[in-house]
Amino acid sequence: MTEGIAQGPPLSPPSFPPPKVLDGQRTAEHVEVPDSTNNSSGPLEMSWRTAAADEDMEASWKEASAGALVENNPSKLRRASSIAGNVLVAETEEGKKAFWMQRKLTEETHSRNYVRVGFPLKPALIEDEEMLGAWTVKRTEGGQYPFEMAAIKVQPHAKVFPDDDDEDEEGANGDEKQKEVSKISLMRNPKNEISALQMIKAADPDGTGHVLGAEYVVTDDVMVYIIMPYCKEGSLLDKMGASGRNGRLEEAEACKFFCDIVKGLATLQKVGLCHRNLSLERMLIRGEHCHISSLGWCVRIPTSEDGSVRHLIEPSWGCGKQPEYVAPELFLNQPFDGFAVDIWAAGVMLYLLLFGGDMLFAAPIPEDPKFQEMCVRGNLKSVVDKFQALIPSEKPVSEEAIDLVQNMLLADPAKRLTLSQIQDHPWVKGGA
Repeated sequence: MTEGIAQGPPLSPPSFPPPKVLDGQRTAEHVEVPDSTNNSSGPLEMSWRTAAADEDMEASWKEASAGALVENNPSKLRRASSIAGNVLVAETEEGKKAFWMQRKLTEETHSRNYVRVGFPLKPALIEDEEMLGAWTVKRTEGGQYPFEMAAIKVQPHAKVFPDDDDEDEEGANGDEKQKEVSKISLMRNPKNEISALQMIKAADPDGTGHVLGAEYVVTDDVMVYIIMPYCKEGSLLDKMGASGRNGRLEEAEACKFFCDIVKGLATLQKVGLCHRNLSLERMLIRGEHCHISSLGWCVRIPTSEDGSVRHLIEPSWGCGKQPEYVAPELFLNQPFDGFAVDIWAAGVMLYLLLFGGDMLFAAPIPEDPKFQEMCVRGNLKSVVDKFQALIPSEKPVSEEAIDLVQNMLLADPAKRLTLSQIQDHPWVKGGA
């Protein structure tokens, strides 16, 4: 059911526009902290944390990350000694912006990438001349938490912007360089990720499109800092683990989150991006809704000049750690439609939300009998009936939901539902 695909050979993904990066500085600053045990809207008692120089930077960061938040509760900030370089300051078009960097949320193995909790700051209104230039934590007005919060992804500058002095050289090997650029464009690329995050922000400035974009990107020539919305509630995978139903959600709740995923897919397609690495782990929850995150593997989709027709993308090996999310054409290193591979991954997510992972295929390959039954022969209903017979006490999943999953998980990408067909499906329209 693929629509708008041009005839002809597959193309390389278009290059991303250069990311826009602000100059910044990690500094030692005074930070004014409201009394976070008082969550009333009235005046708050204030205390001061002074960012003093520290010879042992790593020890200071470790101490701060362990003690900044009380029992991981963002409404309660400890007043411990502050540390060197924990305030990030940047000049933006709206003026000077500052963020108070605190404990690590995640850290990637074998790399220096990590994400920290951040607190947006504003200039403190004080009369003490010795405190001029100090900052205060921003309070929210009726928000989910007493303080405004952000997630700050930190990466080494040299990794995001490696030396490329010969990038613009012209000569006899120009074609070979272009081939290398095309090959790199299909790999995980932190520089491209920043560009993609900024494309999302430009297309969805209010953040209602269910894809997390970059609020600001800052560098101090040592590290690059990507400031994004903070999602305290974790991922959809975490949500399933806490469901008490062996990783399954109630159908109504699964439908609510899936409608968020559909809105996120619409945002990606509007911008012309293929995520290539969608999974429940990358669906982050803010409040009652989930949002697509982690654009490190995404590529731009080649289209005609007027954008009305898209081209297949040249083969790229499957992305991600879990093969079931990888569309068969990606897994088999075939040319692929950027929209269709994300539809496949969304179908896998919906299957897992409704049924858990016990009956799912291990990989989208001909040798997997469950894949053959569910996705090649189209007999998902028989697999689901066997599963539901094992849990007779639970209400069966509706026929409409099973129909939707089946038509998203078809091995032939030309037969998969398109996004518009998913949006018009009765199960989605009933829960939107």
